[in-house]
Amino acid sequence: MVFDKGNNSEANIKKFSDTKYHFVGSLKLNEMNELLDIPLEEYEDVTEPSLQGVRAFSVRKEVMGYERTVLITYNEELFLTQSQCILREIRKRTLARNEDLLQIWNYLLRQVGYHIFLNENR
Repeated sequence: MVFDKGNNSEANIKKFSDTKYHFVGSLKLNEMNELLDIPLEEYEDVTEPSLQGVRAFSVRKEVMGYERTVLITYNEELFLTQSQCILREIRKRTLARNEDLLQIWNYLLRQVGYHIFLNENR
């Protein structure tokens, strides 16, 4: 049985824990945040040819009340691709914000040196 992140729950894990079925699931990064601090040097290369470039680290942890094996994987190619997407998004948002700031700056420059007075005299 395979659980995606949305189906991982204590209730589902409890249901399958006492059966003959094996299951795997994925965890959200924020559920095991401390595992992200493990240096990549401690990961091992995955030997499966179709997973070339993937490194993995295995540890026993308590997950939703049960002692389980947690496998963390790292893929340099995926990291680079995702990093480029994130940087592109940051650049896009920065440019949009800079455009907003430029409009404010231009508005303020037009105001410099000018004062508008209301004269009550008719």
